[in-house]
Amino acid sequence: MREHENFLISNRALARLVRQPGGGARVSEQASTYRETPENGGSNLQLRGAMETSSSRLGQPRSDGVTLRPAYAEGSDPIALPAARAQLAVILQRDGLHSGLAFLNARTRHRFTGVYRFASPMLVNVALFDRENPSLRVRGDIHLLTETYCRIVQELREPFVTADARRDSRLSAHPARKRIVSYCGVPLSRSDDAVYGVLCHHDPRPRVALESEVRFLESVAPLLYQAMIAAGESRA
Repeated sequence: MREHENFLISNRALARLVRQPGGGARVSEQASTYRETPENGGSNLQLRGAMETSSSRLGQPRSDGVTLRPAYAEGSDPIALPAARAQLAVILQRDGLHSGLAFLNARTRHRFTGVYRFASPMLVNVALFDRENPSLRVRGDIHLLTETYCRIVQELREPFVTADARRDSRLSAHPARKRIVSYCGVPLSRSDDAVYGVLCHHDPRPRVALESEVRFLESVAPLLYQAMIAAGESRA
């Protein structure tokens, strides 16, 4: 079997919620590794999509002749991030929320990219892009908030990422761990800094989200929030 690289997922994107006496919680940083193999859907280390890594960034060929590409989309290059953000702003204004989500989804290997709003005790889907059904426009699905990873984002007020919930000890008792295996979510905040909802990628299979892409989602979250208002999300 061909050897595959490990990738480190760290910092507050993988913050652990550590319960304290009296029901409080603190955030501690944790790092974990995740190996993509053919068995979990990672047939190679290239991120597929509209923003594929350029040939100038390819790694050196290995002894078996295989060249591994860095596991990030071209837009994850810090130099390219401002241009990618500007491109997203144009897409959202010209083509709307669904097209903006499609743009973000193309930067990852996750199947779904969506925006959700909190309506405690429920979580409401505002818009969802499905790369396996790209023309389908889904919205309005309602989930019990406590049964979603978005609740963790709400509590942390920070990003939350898991590459494989089934192997993530933080989620050993979470009701969504078998249904949504990988997740990468960042908070959507209003002008008063209140957390209104979540922008996230998710997939029923294991998927890696690099720290650089998490930071990109954070940087574009205000654009998505404004697009939700423009789309007539009256509770925004």
